[in-house]
Amino acid sequence: MVLCLLVLRSFKPKTKKGGQNVVVRSIGIINPAPSSLPPCEESGWGLIIREPWEICLPSEDDPYYTVEIARSEKDKVASYALRYRWYCERLHSLPPENYPDGLEIDKFDLTAVTFISKIQGEVVGCSRLVFEVDDKFLMETGPEAYQLPAGLPRPLIAESSRLIGERVHYPQGERIHQSHYLLESSCIWSIAHGYRFWLVAAQYDFYEHLEKMRLPMRMVGERKMYHNTDTVPIIIDLRLLKAFTFGKN
Repeated sequence: MVLCLLVLRSFKPKTKKGGQNVVVRSIGIINPAPSSLPPCEESGWGLIIREPWEICLPSEDDPYYTVEIARSEKDKVASYALRYRWYCERLHSLPPENYPDGLEIDKFDLTAVTFISKIQGEVVGCSRLVFEVDDKFLMETGPEAYQLPAGLPRPLIAESSRLIGERVHYPQGERIHQSHYLLESSCIWSIAHGYRFWLVAAQYDFYEHLEKMRLPMRMVGERKMYHNTDTVPIIIDLRLLKAFTFGKN
């Protein structure tokens, strides 16, 4: 599986014994959540949403796999190192000489919210939400920049970026679909903080997959190679995304 920006084959997770060994910890909140959000609900994958910004699975005893916001400097550095290995060493889409310390970090990380997944405390996956810096989103910067159309509701948009969900398994051999948990956590966080849309540079075959699902979305730029990946920029309504992919069946 190639996971670059928002790149995955399927949202649907397969968890060990109904997810009993997976825990998504509280992902916190900075601003008050919109009052329209329900205080408690269950998603289609057995996740319990105790608050609009907190999700966890039924058992929290000695969890094998966790998803949480990177709050400590140690966890943030681990995510930057993972990004370096992915983008500089594996995809060769960023020049390693620009990151002599082996950490792929940019100016957007100063205000980004980074989500990390861990296996027994070791960071094995990450994603982040980035926001405008100098009136530009990440995909509007650099030599591969997209030209986004005028009139986007920018204050309501977060850009989903740097999703890396390398293939990991339980000791018994069953695969953990960690991208699902990273995306669901960041989706819930975004809605709770008043964001309405995600801006995403999506791998084109994933975009076609979303089209087959008939998920309402809009292309906001041309299809081209971006980070050495056939990519198209799209904007997605977060509440529709949650209902289509993370809501009840």
